[in-house]
Amino acid sequence: MELCRKEGLSPAQAECILAAKTDADLSAVRSCAAIAAQKPGWLALPPTEQETAAVAQAMSPAVGPVTSPLSYRQLVGSPSGTCGLLESGGLQCWGQRVDVPSGTFAQVGWRWHLCGLDEAGKLTCAPHFAGEDLAFLPAEPLATFAEGMFHGCGIVKASGALICWSKEGWSGDGGEVKLPAGKFVQVASGTGFTCALGADGKVSCFGPQAPPPPKGLFRALAAADKAACGVGKDGALTCWGEGPQKEALAPQGSFKDVSCAPRHCCALAEEGTVTCWGDRDSGQTVAPAVKATTVMAAAGHSCASGPEGTVCWGGNQLGQTAVPKVAGEHAFTAAP
Repeated sequence: MELCRKEGLSPAQAECILAAKTDADLSAVRSCAAIAAQKPGWLALPPTEQETAAVAQAMSPAVGPVTSPLSYRQLVGSPSGTCGLLESGGLQCWGQRVDVPSGTFAQVGWRWHLCGLDEAGKLTCAPHFAGEDLAFLPAEPLATFAEGMFHGCGIVKASGALICWSKEGWSGDGGEVKLPAGKFVQVASGTGFTCALGADGKVSCFGPQAPPPPKGLFRALAAADKAACGVGKDGALTCWGEGPQKEALAPQGSFKDVSCAPRHCCALAEEGTVTCWGDRDSGQTVAPAVKATTVMAAAGHSCASGPEGTVCWGGNQLGQTAVPKVAGEHAFTAAP
């Protein structure tokens, strides 16, 4: 308390921080009335995922679609970069320089760490900070996984059970979360929550900031920040939680996959066309005509890939839509 007083905090403001137990428990600190009443910027808290996305989009002028003859099995992105999983299992990244895990992979994920899952189910992640210890990653072989803001979750290959991991808790607070039991086939993680698709098609959402899941049967999920979307067994889209993805009406039609960023989502129709919705301040929802097999929504930009090549559109301040023309080397345009 004495240290807080010396830093110029009032007793009420100090109580906010002390009650949170750790300065990483940002949700508790932000929501405290004594702190929330202050002008933005008076306390140096790291930005939320949505705030980071808003800044990136404000800095990134909208650009027209950038095309490449390369095809990727999967695409992942951040506010400042994009990576594609080649047919060979190698990763190729472009935009701001990022540490890339070594190896060949069957699946990749990128939120807090850039991670890859190999054919045997081993998860490998690149450190977010230099020298970071990643001993908290699971040792069990996984069938699939998803990266959240401060946590990750996966499905154990042998049993179909859920397993989650975090260095400092789901919201950076060291808290524990009870996982639902059963067999699952997919996970999608946002900020402080994960939604899991059961083998029976039902959705379970859990975590300190989990939005109540919808009823019905689903075949694909996506999540980002405080919202999630799913493709129903009938191909219809449903979104839940808070954010532009939920506030804007999800498109009508029959879809087979969906990808969400903090401020927008993109869905892949059965015939391979792409539809995006949500905020469009960097042109990230203005999807070009494309025949795709995979789609990705990142903060401020979007990409899609298919047999005829890859196209990215939206903000390009750091080269995040500048998809390479030749497979192999990364195409980094800026230092981290």
